[in-house]
Amino acid sequence: YKQGKKDSVWEFYNRNHVVISRKRYHEGNRTGIWEFYKMTGEPDWSYDFNSGMANYQELSKIDSTKLYYQDEKGNWIHENEKRGPIALRSQAEWMVFLLFNLHYPDDAINNNEQGDVAVSVTVDENGNGIDFNILRSASSSLDAEGLRIVKGFQCEYVPAEINGKKVKAKVIEMVRFKLDT
Repeated sequence: YKQGKKDSVWEFYNRNHVVISRKRYHEGNRTGIWEFYKMTGEPDWSYDFNSGMANYQELSKIDSTKLYYQDEKGNWIHENEKRGPIALRSQAEWMVFLLFNLHYPDDAINNNEQGDVAVSVTVDENGNGIDFNILRSASSSLDAEGLRIVKGFQCEYVPAEINGKKVKAKVIEMVRFKLDT
């Protein structure tokens, strides 16, 4: 940190001390090339803040889903994606976070509750998650844990863009709860 703001290179590692993401900041601003790796340390994808371009190692990473974004009047619009928010994380980084932070609620275990919790995240024009809501429920205790996890991860995003203007948009983060049988 420099004067309370992120500065320099931030690296995240898995349990085997393999780098799974490398992010660069200058005085709190995202800069340079952010690199994301698989659990094995192999390159997965990167994002270049200088050019505003993502470089995917596998074409299957490109998502052609629809986008919810907020217009100038505050109305939510649903249409084909122009350039939706991009979550700045590797799958490995998300998995490591879940491994160390997800707590399967005792009452959900006792009641054999399982399922996917879909959390809707509103991403603001600066790429910050600002509003979190349950979009698909599994059970009240699993929903609460899913919401806690998504909020706690504090994912950064490249904001959505419509006609060259950064706009608020929604993304869906999934948390799967499955009991071993």
